[in-house]
Amino acid sequence: MGVGVAVVGTGVAIMLAVPVALGALIAAAAAAAATSAPSPVTLGPGVPEEYRADLLAAAEMCPRLSPSLLGAQVDVESAWNPKAETPAGAQGLAQFMPDTWARWGGDLDEDGQDSPFDPGDALRAEARYMCHLLDTMIASGLGGDDALAVIGLALAGYNAGPSAVLTYGGVPPYKETQDYVRTVLAKATRPEYALGIGQDTDEPRADVPAGGVDAMLPSGYANGRTATQAVAYALTQVGIWRDSGYCLRFVGRVVYQRPWDGGSINEAHMVWDNAPTSLRYERDFDAPRGAIVLWSSAIGGGAGHIAISLGGGKMVTTTGGAISIRSIRGFSDRAYLGWMPPYFRSRS
Repeated sequence: MGVGVAVVGTGVAIMLAVPVALGALIAAAAAAAATSAPSPVTLGPGVPEEYRADLLAAAEMCPRLSPSLLGAQVDVESAWNPKAETPAGAQGLAQFMPDTWARWGGDLDEDGQDSPFDPGDALRAEARYMCHLLDTMIASGLGGDDALAVIGLALAGYNAGPSAVLTYGGVPPYKETQDYVRTVLAKATRPEYALGIGQDTDEPRADVPAGGVDAMLPSGYANGRTATQAVAYALTQVGIWRDSGYCLRFVGRVVYQRPWDGGSINEAHMVWDNAPTSLRYERDFDAPRGAIVLWSSAIGGGAGHIAISLGGGKMVTTTGGAISIRSIRGFSDRAYLGWMPPYFRSRS
């Protein structure tokens, strides 16, 4: 997003901030809280009084983001001009493009207006989108456990379009984006507020071999992409990929590049039904990175759903025709079958 940038998607950026270990951030935050708890929340310099309440309300929508970071971002985006508009079409305080607003905006302050030019809506939409970008960065693993690094990645994705950032494996070589990340972080106070950011990463499991889910496949069975490659590709599709067909097509044919044997499988749950029992981890919500997760019926009806696990309880899934990052729990718990390695063989 950013002034004059016309493309906003979903993706990741490399760290431009000075790397800070997560443990050090936690210790610093604890020390700061001990000495400054009675003080009001710091919004940083330059936040107009009329926007303070909306900014704080927006920050509550994403507890991992500090109000001062969101405020610094708006200061760079629009200099707090709610009528700001660029020739490229970016609008309002948070400089949303129309297609991005259609997904992340709305009457979020419930005042009867739905507009990027409405400050209450714009600030809340900014927080919603930044929270989504943080989840995407965490899932990508590019920032590791460094909270400031991950925040830098999210800012670069906001400015340049996260799909571009994923393509480059970090901040694109655009001067505007690099300056944007540095400037926002410099203006923000306590951006390290986003503690715990690295705690969603996948942990090794005793029942998963050192080679990960790829090593769990039967001898001689291989997909067009490894689990690492499949997850990386799936993340490039978040927010920009559309499919009118089955989720199985996305996970099996597009992400893992494995045309299932024969033509008999056309529903997601059939992958589970036709897999060896030894490959099925029933009702196990702790799916490792790269595994496929399956449900007996899709939300809203249908004959099955399949997605790809990111580890840490997250997944990349097709929802409403778009690719998005969601939690595995809460998606459709009663219908959840479990997880298995990416074994797409059809019934013989």
